[in-house]
Amino acid sequence: FSMLSQIKVVEYCVCVLLIQELLHLVYQQLVHLRRELVLCESVDLRFNLYVELQTNQQLLARIWQLLSEVERYFCIPMSLVFFHHGFTITQTILWGYTNLEYEG
Repeated sequence: FSMLSQIKVVEYCVCVLLIQELLHLVYQQLVHLRRELVLCESVDLRFNLYVELQTNQQLLARIWQLLSEVERYFCIPMSLVFFHHGFTITQTILWGYTNLEYEG
């Protein structure tokens, strides 16, 4: 169980980092588009910027769907890891408390 949970935790971290990097790139693109919209005077160029904004909106919707899929995929393994480590921490505290009471 321990080896499998460690692999799942690494897999989860990689997925989270990839999604974070993707969101960072979208954020940079949106900041760039905002600057361009403020400086834009041409109607045609403004229309192209609006099209790019819609494309980014669709990309964010797909990222949101990806997050839902990742959440569903990792729900059970991450819950098991959480409960396993929580149980281990509880047992360690109980063991330390028992030793303290037994020695004292």
